[in-house]
Amino acid sequence: LRQILASLVTGYTMSLQRVERALRQHGLDAIPTGGERFDPERMEVVEVVTESGRPSGEVIEEVRRGYLWNGRVFRYAQVRVAKS
Repeated sequence: LRQILASLVTGYTMSLQRVERALRQHGLDAIPTGGERFDPERMEVVEVVTESGRPSGEVIEEVRRGYLWNGRVFRYAQVRVAKS
């Protein structure tokens, strides 16, 4: 059972990599968010987290991935942001 689950996870991961590679070939790039400073031009805050131990304005977690299409925002990234 463990081997079957590991095989499924590997196949799923490979499929996601293939889809992301195809998107990049057509000019669609993911917006980097993890550990970055909040950028209102590319990101949308869905939650503000206080007392996280991180600097104010730092992205804690990506809720939904955002994309740039040929350098312009195609979909805003939805993120959780720290606040001191």
